[in-house]
Amino acid sequence: MNDWELLTSFAEGDEQALDTLIKKYFPTVYAAAIRQVGDRHLAEDVAQSVFILFSRKAARLPRGVLVGGWLLRTTRFVSRDALKQMNRRLRREERAVELAAINEAGPPEWAALAPWVDDALNSLSGKEQACVIARFIEGRSLREIGEEHRISEDAAQKRVARSLEKMRVFLQRRGVKAGVAGLAALLSTELARAADSRLVESAITGVHAALHGGVVPAASVQLANAAARSLFWRRLVRTASTSTVAVALISGCLVLWRDRAEPAVPAGAPFRISDPRIETLASDWGRLAIRAATLMRSFSTLPSPNDPRFGAFQQELASSVREGERIRAAYLAAAPGGGSPSQLSEFLTVELRETAGLSARQQAAVFALLRNELAGPGTTAENSRKLLRDKDAVGHQIKQWLSRRQRRRFDFTYREDFLSLFTFVKLD
Repeated sequence: MNDWELLTSFAEGDEQALDTLIKKYFPTVYAAAIRQVGDRHLAEDVAQSVFILFSRKAARLPRGVLVGGWLLRTTRFVSRDALKQMNRRLRREERAVELAAINEAGPPEWAALAPWVDDALNSLSGKEQACVIARFIEGRSLREIGEEHRISEDAAQKRVARSLEKMRVFLQRRGVKAGVAGLAALLSTELARAADSRLVESAITGVHAALHGGVVPAASVQLANAAARSLFWRRLVRTASTSTVAVALISGCLVLWRDRAEPAVPAGAPFRISDPRIETLASDWGRLAIRAATLMRSFSTLPSPNDPRFGAFQQELASSVREGERIRAAYLAAAPGGGSPSQLSEFLTVELRETAGLSARQQAAVFALLRNELAGPGTTAENSRKLLRDKDAVGHQIKQWLSRRQRRRFDFTYREDFLSLFTFVKLD
């Protein structure tokens, strides 16, 4: 039976399946605990607490979970939690010195490698980690690894080699130098040293006692309970953070949508430009209007001749006036006599498209409104003067068709009192 089948059997009440998993992985967990805490007695408590946690969570683990990987990650977490509780957290470099004495039978290089090996394993992807565990902890052949992962033996060999290379780079960045071949040899001999059979049986007894409310070594239960609480709070914080981010994202999207949402506008024929020259000139005029508004808003009051900014202000103002005269002359050349009501309406609509960012529907509505104002029974000059007299009402109507964002742009250029709205008409 594979690990998932054993997990399923245990969830259905077969405690022998749990015993099988403990016997299989206890040496791995125990060896990892020694690497992390640097003390065999504490490592025994850590390993037992990891399997107590495992027995509690086994039924809720996701399908296809890599048991070895889950146990190594939990061992790392419980070990760190144990060192916190006992005020024995040391720097990894200091622990490496202690581990050298603990691992007397191992080569000197292992003392430097041991403090980092679990982090290096956890830096691998799930598939890479599974292959390394199968190869160096479970001692399985490349052919068996290939069959399990549905890849060829050659592909399994390449994946293991690639994983070792990634671990080597990870270790090298932390000052531990090891070749791939040497790393493989060390992992094969040191990664899962055989634990005393007494420890394995003790762990099985302790886990069963914890499952059925029996007497369990206090240290193991305390570590398991503390780790369970820490994991719960971490998961709660992560969930809350995710929820907060989601709420913030939704709220932000809602605010953005409301800011850009366009009110309903009257349906009308699509807005089209009769002369591309008018469109170009009107766009230039719109940009000039924004430029003038920016200049005027940069000064709370007009600078006096004694103001050091007066020269720059006068220069920018003169430049804007020249640009306005150029646009006006070019428009009269394209539309003699000031153009027809439709041409002037087109010009003003394109200007508003530039300054307020009108959509196609809004352009159609604004054009229809302006053309009705300018195509009255009077002369072109009379109708232009009427538009200027009615500009507050016309301006309010246009703003009713704008989104919040567009209204801010409109007010920036023409002010809330529409002071500079339809300035181009005033030049008639």
